[in-house]
Amino acid sequence: MTFVGEWAARVEDRRLLTGRGRFVDDLVAMVVAESRYIAEDGCDLAEVDYDPLPAVTGYDAALDSDAPATCDELGDNILDASPPITLRDVGAAFTQAMPAWQSPWRHVHGLPASDRYRDPRRRNRTPALR
Repeated sequence: MTFVGEWAARVEDRRLLTGRGRFVDDLVAMVVAESRYIAEDGCDLAEVDYDPLPAVTGYDAALDSDAPATCDELGDNILDASPPITLRDVGAAFTQAMPAWQSPWRHVHGLPASDRYRDPRRRNRTPALR
């Protein structure tokens, strides 16, 4: 059995930049102080020198063999080298599949809660507005 992401390369998650910058929002320094004002003074003292590197500005450009790699340990910009998915008879698969959930969905607009966190198996107890 194969799992989603099994072919994905593992890249170390660095909270602070070590070595070469990869993305625009990379964190390069951290200042720890006893107060906010002392920390702001410490931030003013921090200096960072950047050497410009070639930019990769799109998916097609990132997949070129001569594009600079964003992670040195990968060697290229391909994170997930999973085999391509082969599609067969999709319509037959949908007709043979059991329905996962069938229920009318009522939404009362103006509620402060998002539908993202509602349990779809529970019917909305608020009566539908007519």
